[in-house]
Amino acid sequence: PLARLTRAGTNLWFTTDSGGTFDAGTISRYDLATREVVEVVSFDNGTGTGSESDLLVIGEEGYFTTKSGGSGGAGTIAKIDFNTGAVSVLFNFPSNTATARAAGAQIGATPRASLTRIGDELWTLTSSGGTSNRGSIVRYNLTNGVTSLVTNLDGPVLGGQAFAGLTPAGSNAWYYTTFSFFFNDTATTEIYTIT
Repeated sequence: PLARLTRAGTNLWFTTDSGGTFDAGTISRYDLATREVVEVVSFDNGTGTGSESDLLVIGEEGYFTTKSGGSGGAGTIAKIDFNTGAVSVLFNFPSNTATARAAGAQIGATPRASLTRIGDELWTLTSSGGTSNRGSIVRYNLTNGVTSLVTNLDGPVLGGQAFAGLTPAGSNAWYYTTFSFFFNDTATTEIYTIT
């Protein structure tokens, strides 16, 4: 596990980056009453593989990202029904190729960050893809199911290779960290203001 535990009911839920039937990661729960760990889902290429995401609880479902797999091979936004264990893929990140990036068709790839709910949207950051292949900020609309690009991470100004999600800090201000700055290869923190 590379993400935090998330409480839903009497269980602590978590994702893993590897393990499971296909060694592609899992979603498991720790039962607080019995103190047992139960593997609920074993990821495969269709659901996405390798999750480093916390589960974001909305009602009876947990929303998460995977960093690879899915139809584009570049990760997914998905959800699990806590009652049935069924996983539904909401968005497949498109293949991360130079041709797709040049055409503006690559909105992000390899989401390592958890999802953050802002109003009726789920926001996340990717660690690659986008026009610069340095990652992007994307949002998934819970009402209409549309995923859209917010901004491309560019390296020098906005940083690149985001690994964590957004953290609120005041009125419409959200902070995030990036793994590299691309001028001197040091970590940086940037601000993105949502209007």
